[in-house]
Amino acid sequence: MYWVGALAETAAVLSPRIARYVPSYHWLLPVTHLRDTPLNRGLVVGSILVSLGSLIRWLCYRELGSSFTFQIKTAQEHKLVKTGPYSIVRHPSYNGMWICQAGVTLIHGSRGSWLRESGVLSIPGVKEAVEVFCVAILVGIIGLLGRIDGEDCMLHEAFGERWVRWAKRVKYRLIPGVY
Repeated sequence: MYWVGALAETAAVLSPRIARYVPSYHWLLPVTHLRDTPLNRGLVVGSILVSLGSLIRWLCYRELGSSFTFQIKTAQEHKLVKTGPYSIVRHPSYNGMWICQAGVTLIHGSRGSWLRESGVLSIPGVKEAVEVFCVAILVGIIGLLGRIDGEDCMLHEAFGERWVRWAKRVKYRLIPGVY
């Protein structure tokens, strides 16, 4: 979904610039009235957060290797991963996801952002689509909290005392010193 949003934004930014060179540009008319926006703090900080969150998630995927799945399950060959980001918190991949989402929110939602300042929200249906997207993200974030409980239970069941020792050493699920 991030890529679709990025491509749509890129098309909207470029279309006013290329419309004059395209013989039949009627398909571009809804976005040719958009305004350019300058570089802003939300874009810079948000981009840093997206990069940091992506790095954390990549480190998690690398550390888990073949044990990574989108489903909550373990297989006979899976091992309890206690190294890398998993030596700091028990669910670091979710931290990376939430950091990415915070960055995307800053990029697109902060004052001065292209989404808020360009006029694209005045195109019929765009504002509603953004609102639906925001609700879906919020529901997903809340849903991950339940998934964390499920993963902890599954890992405890699969690895028993090894998981208990690791959970005592790595006390926090998401935020060191907090949760």
